[in-house]
Amino acid sequence: MKIKKYHQIFDIDNCNKNIKDDQILRDTLQKIAAEVGTKVSEGPVNEECSPENSGYSGLCVVEHARVALQASGETNTIHADIFSFKEWDKEKILKLLLDTFSTKTSEVKNKEMWWG
Repeated sequence: MKIKKYHQIFDIDNCNKNIKDDQILRDTLQKIAAEVGTKVSEGPVNEECSPENSGYSGLCVVEHARVALQASGETNTIHADIFSFKEWDKEKILKLLLDTFSTKTSEVKNKEMWWG
């Protein structure tokens, strides 16, 4: 029996100041979890990194899935890693990330690990 998996990684550079805002990052983790359509089991947890590596590492464990964000103030980038056994709308998630973190000069890289 083949189990379907849905896994995408989004990297956005030249981000706005929201990548340095703990509450915005937590809210974004919850919004992504809601878009994936699963129940939050744990989190969101968002830890500020050490001063040498300015930024945040955030995680939201959701039913049969996980959502992770890594925001770097030093490189002005955000990395989103979303995995689920349930299919979700990757265009909606990307729009949410861009609306929250992008600037006019942002560039997006997307890596599809599994889709179906």
